Amino acid sequence: MATQKTLNTSFGLISYLEANPKKEETLFFIHGNSHSKSSFSNQLSSPRFDNFRLIALDLPGHGASCQLENYSLSLYYELLCEFILSFNIEKYILIGHSLGGHIAIEALEGLNPSGLILSGTPPLSHQDLQTNPFVESEELQLLFQDDLSPLELDRLAKSFYHKAPLNLIQTQVDIKNTDKQVKKSLQECLQKQDFKDEVDILKSTLIPTAIFHGEYDQYINLNYLEVIDLNLWNNEIQIFKTGHNIHAEDSWNFNYRLHEFALDVFNISQPSMHHSITGRNTSFTQKSI
Repeated sequence: MATQKTLNTSFGLISYLEANPKKEETLFFIHGNSHSKSSFSNQLSSPRFDNFRLIALDLPGHGASCQLENYSLSLYYELLCEFILSFNIEKYILIGHSLGGHIAIEALEGLNPSGLILSGTPPLSHQDLQTNPFVESEELQLLFQDDLSPLELDRLAKSFYHKAPLNLIQTQVDIKNTDKQVKKSLQECLQKQDFKDEVDILKSTLIPTAIFHGEYDQYINLNYLEVIDLNLWNNEIQIFKTGHNIHAEDSWNFNYRLHEFALDVFNISQPSMHHSITGRNTSFTQKSI
């Protein structure tokens, strides 16, 4: 069971959830814009990860963490570096969802993870690749909109899923709890290209990297992920039959593939106990690049 804790950083108080604190190999979960650490509840509670330490933080301006006057990708990656390094952990994987994936990429220069998983994250480039990383839509505009009507809130929450769960309360709460300044600042970052060339970073790293993509993601352009032609784990993009929030919509298959990745990069033999965690056909495919 995950325990809620706080860490006092130079940026302010950061709230996080932690499970299995005595384990060595660690999985760090970084949520997306207008989400929180709670979105990873199906990972933090999964018996599949009983042999791993699990840590999911609330980024500033989200969940129960501190609010700041301004936000940027550079601020977030500096915060992530400080947060992770405070644990003095040698073996860890970064799992970044959406915004969390961008932050994880940009933090690679200050961290040395064993592996990186990007879920719903199109690595950004300063080059004109003739392909938009994002799908232009009204939902994308809502993601950066300050005030949302009840109908807009419901529409935005549902847009993160292909088959939205009956209970969207946590997703709606996360959206409402997000500091309005976060949305404004992140939109300005994108417009001004105030970010590192994430494609260049990934092309030059030796860190095993996997990309998870929802086939019905309303935000991310799969064609863009193919165009940037990264050196990926198993040489393939992992495609799930979900929307943007793969980890919440199809947690069983997300956890299965994450677990396979972790065993691989940590060079861990498959324990016999994990053979009993079956019972469903995996509903993801691999797309060669």
